[in-house]
Amino acid sequence: MKQKVLGLLLALALCLAVPVTACANGLESPCLTVLVPHPAWGLTLTLEFDSGTSLEPLVLRREGKGWETYYRFSYYDLWGARDYGLQSLEGAQLLVDRNGETFSVPVDPEGFTTYDNLVTLDLLGRKLIYGQPWWRQPVLILLRVGLTLALEGGVFYLFGYRQRRSWLVFLLVNLVTQGAVNVCIHFLFPVAVDAYRAMVFGMFFYTPIEIAVLLIELPAFVLLLKEHRKRRAAGFAAAANLCSWALGGCFLMFLPL
Repeated sequence: MKQKVLGLLLALALCLAVPVTACANGLESPCLTVLVPHPAWGLTLTLEFDSGTSLEPLVLRREGKGWETYYRFSYYDLWGARDYGLQSLEGAQLLVDRNGETFSVPVDPEGFTTYDNLVTLDLLGRKLIYGQPWWRQPVLILLRVGLTLALEGGVFYLFGYRQRRSWLVFLLVNLVTQGAVNVCIHFLFPVAVDAYRAMVFGMFFYTPIEIAVLLIELPAFVLLLKEHRKRRAAGFAAAANLCSWALGGCFLMFLPL
């Protein structure tokens, strides 16, 4: 046993003594996302740069989630591993091509001040709104909470709960926990996140949030639900949160955030 431990320590010492060069990619490069709520088919967006930068125009990648479409530009797409700084993007123009009808709007440096920059294209007004429309997050929160209540309400009904008091407890507990979940989503998840990062955030952030919700809801339902035995209340809490976790994964992958 001592020889194995000694051999392991010797191997570790050799690993530390031999320098090894490693290359790794940490965080993604900064990006610009143009949100278009209801784009026309064939709409293309091209980022054109100031003539003094000697940068070629770049067609933005198009992605869709639900009823929204995102046009993305990653600084890595333009410069690769080189870093020219955000100042090189000042004076950029966004060229909008809508089935042969074209117009351009200036991209203010304000659009490049954060790591994940989000702007909304107003096609009717032919202008960029920095950030998202004021109504977008309330609509998405109502959608998420409504679908979650509908799904867990169906599970609640299948578990045999019929009394008015039971349903009031169900609504009260879920409104509190779902409110907390949406606050976490708002602060932890990037707006208009792409499908890959949605999967990553789902694994590392959303799953622990749902576990925390289960740890809160399980004792709450066991203590407050009186219509049936506590064992059934605990079973409902586990089943409902499992379904909610699966639904939340679909939200992250297929619906806007």
